[in-house]
Amino acid sequence: RVHQVVGDAEALLRPELRLDLATLDRSFRFRSSEGFVETFGPRLIARVAAEAPHARLWFLSKQDKDSAPLREGSVDLETGVLGR
Repeated sequence: RVHQVVGDAEALLRPELRLDLATLDRSFRFRSSEGFVETFGPRLIARVAAEAPHARLWFLSKQDKDSAPLREGSVDLETGVLGR
């Protein structure tokens, strides 16, 4: 039964059409530390510009460890450290 439930969930979440990054017109909000943005931001921005030229990236400062914005949907991705 678990196999069937997982299969149904995958079918529900799987997009019907293949995503065309060249025509993707969307903003993505990343909540992260300044260190993450300084280290990975330029390469990430360049890669997105090359593969999804109409997509926009917004980097939001992560002042605390509260992940409520991610759970509430006000950000799309949050970076952080789990454990030590």
